[in-house]
This record gives sequence, structure tokens and C-alpha cells, in this order.
Amino acid sequence: MSDLKRAQVLVLGGGIAGLVAARELASDFDSIIVLEKSDQLGGSIGSSVIAGHRVDSGAEAFAVNRNDALALIDSLGLTDQLVSPARADARIRSGRDTYLIPHGILGIPSDLSDPSVLAAVGADALAEAIEFDARPWDLVGSISIGNLVRTRLGNAFVERLLSPVVGGVHAANPDLLDSDAIVPGLASAAANAGSLTAAVSKMRASASAARPGGAIMSLRGGMHTLVDALALELTGHGVSIRLSAGAATASYVQDLWHVTTTAGEEFTSGVLVVALPSEAAAQLFATDHSLTEPLAKIQTTDVAIVLLALRAPELAFAPLGSGVLITSDSEGVEAKASTHASAKWAWVGETFGETHLLRFSYGRDGRLPDDLLKLHELAVSDAKVLYGLQAPEVIEAQTILWPGALVQPGTGHLAVAKTLSEEVAGRKNLAIIGSGLGGNGITGTIRQAQEAVSELRVRYFERE
Repeated sequence: MSDLKRAQVLVLGGGIAGLVAARELASDFDSIIVLEKSDQLGGSIGSSVIAGHRVDSGAEAFAVNRNDALALIDSLGLTDQLVSPARADARIRSGRDTYLIPHGILGIPSDLSDPSVLAAVGADALAEAIEFDARPWDLVGSISIGNLVRTRLGNAFVERLLSPVVGGVHAANPDLLDSDAIVPGLASAAANAGSLTAAVSKMRASASAARPGGAIMSLRGGMHTLVDALALELTGHGVSIRLSAGAATASYVQDLWHVTTTAGEEFTSGVLVVALPSEAAAQLFATDHSLTEPLAKIQTTDVAIVLLALRAPELAFAPLGSGVLITSDSEGVEAKASTHASAKWAWVGETFGETHLLRFSYGRDGRLPDDLLKLHELAVSDAKVLYGLQAPEVIEAQTILWPGALVQPGTGHLAVAKTLSEEVAGRKNLAIIGSGLGGNGITGTIRQAQEAVSELRVRYFERE
């Protein structure tokens, strides 16, 4: 036991949730250790060097509908690095049709008179939606986002708008996802307004008022620079960050948490913060069924990203604007989404010059393509079809796998999250963050991490 390492706080997981938690706790504790199983911090905010330039290989932006991410960025002195998309004119490809995504939320329009809505669904479906959304509100209780949109706007809006956007963002069928988990407050706002589109309009207007310029933002240089800034501040405050140190087991004995890593190292701490994907967190606690059972019920799916640095004259005109979301019936295309990153973000375009950076996402309804070793070849094929490329010169291609990266919050997800939160609330020195509890976005994850740490402080120090 001479190699036993002691800390006041152990944080398991060096993704954005774990780093934010460590930052929040640094003012209360002198000895904090962060254990991260990979050789890179950031979790799903990853980075990769392609064609000589470091770019995001995971999450590339954050939502501005809440202020949590913006406040964190400001506190780290990064406000002058904030950027909005140079283009926000993404498309949807369905079958052989390609059309603009209307202004709204997850493809749900904020204004049915928007010409892009008519172009997407056609005159008959639009007339039906106007009729449906004017009816008295009669939806109560938990409802999927798919059923919500189908009931208020019709099936065409689900198939032509909602499904491809939700598939691109959450890699799931919208009929399986809880509306309150995917867009918190939308169903209640729509019930109050008596109209789904009116609620979407109000929510988008609120987000724009908080931060004009669109629904998302990023950082010049990439979202991974946020991770770099957090790590630099933490180490400056004496927080120890250990890479390639994945936690294998955690047990609570005589008022101390005992953690063993996959390499056999042993740690003890008075406080444990678990900031891991739900499956890893469930395995960690082994026979502690009151924790493992709800954690095991949180559904996730794998995602693969292919980065393509290439030259092709057709891309100079950004034929798909900032990118495209792709339905499962699109002919000749396997990707669920593609971003023309060098068109979407001005700094990427400036950095890459005549070379273009395309991102492709794979993993639809929980299934990745069979041959991952040839995924970059599939991406080149998809690029030709989607962007109309004749003979692209591929400078470099990279495939990045994200196992369990996206949470799929089904209609029972919120109840599972509540059960887990109530169990953790009964433990003085434990916090479980991430693990699907904050959703799939950066903003929600930051907020959930900060709230969980605040609740932990009250329990641990027994103060209000």
C-alpha cells in the first residue's frame, strides 16, 4: 500500500464535465486529482491535426440559448475569440432532393410563412400544418419529439425536416426521443402559446436577444481551445491531471473512496466526482446496484467522424452552404451529415487557404458502417455525390471513432435521470456528472456540471 495516492477530491474523466467540476471545486479543496483514460483531455471536444492544422474532431460549436458556455468562456478570458458561423445555410438531402433548413429548432420552423418551409414540404403539407397548429392544445404528459411535431404539424414535417436534423444531431429516430430531454421547455412553451411554431419562434427570439448572430457559436481556433484554457488554469491552481489513467473500480470504505485504475494504481479521496460516459460509470461501481441500475439504463450510441482535407474547384462555391443533413433514403450516400467546415467557419477557411475541410458523420440509429478501416474511402465517395465533385485531390483523410458519444434520451430518460440524481443526493461526498445527464450539448453539460458541484458542496459542507 506504499504506492497509495491520496487526494481530497478525485475527478474521474477529463472531458468538459470533469474539467468544469474540478474548476468549481478548486476554491474549496487544495488537493484535486483528475484521472483521464485517454492521452487527450476534452472528451467529445476532441482535436486532430490534418493537413498540418489542428482542428476540432468532435464537438465544434455550442448553443447560445443559455448563457452557461458563454459565461465560462468569458471567465477564462476567451471572449475575444468567440465566432459565429460565416454561413448558416445548411441543407437537408432527402432522396434526390436538397433544400434549406428553415429558421427554427431542430428543423421545426419558427414561421410557417417562410418560403423555405414551402420548398421543403410542399403546399399540401404546409396547409395541413397551418390547420393542425391552430387546433386547441390537447397533448399532456411525456411525449416524443417526433409525436409532438407530427401531431401539431403533420408527418411531412417529421420526415422532411425533423428526422434528418435529429438524426444528424442525436443519431436517433425522433419518435424514440423525449421532447423535454431534447428541447427542454419546448412542449410546455407550446402548450402555453397554443402553437408549436409560436413557441419555437419565441425560444429562438430569446436566444438571439441573449446573443445576436445565430443559435450557435464557437471559438477561433476551435472548441478544443476551451479545453486547453481550462487545463492551463487548473494546473496553475495546483490541480493534478493524469492522462492515460482510466478508472477501473470505485468503492466506498470507512468514509473514503477507493479507486483503482486499469494500470493498477490505487487512489483514495474524501470526495469523488464521476464524469464518465454512462456505461463506464456503471461498470465502475460494480455491485452498487442503486447506482449501476439507472446508469445502465441510459442509452448511448457510437459515432464516427471522417475529416477530409481536399482540393476541388467545385467547393469554392460552397454548393451546400455550411453543410448538409442526410436522410436514410438518400441515394448513394451513407453519411448522416456533412459540414463544409472551411465555408462554415471563417477561421478554418483562412487557415486552410485553397484546401477545403469537410467533416462527415456516420452512425445512424446506433449502427456504424461495417468496415471502419475503409470509412475514409466511403467519405470520399459521399463527398463526390453530395458536393458534385468530379476529381477531388485528397490531401489527407482521418477517421475518428467516438464510442457511446451521443446520448439517446428516450421517453423514459428523464425518469431514469431523476432516479439517479435522487440516489446521488443521499450521498454526502459523491457527484455524478456527464453520463448523459446534461444532454448532448456543451452548454447543457457545463450547466449540469456546475449545478451538480453546487449541490455537492451543500451536502459535503452541510451548509445552505
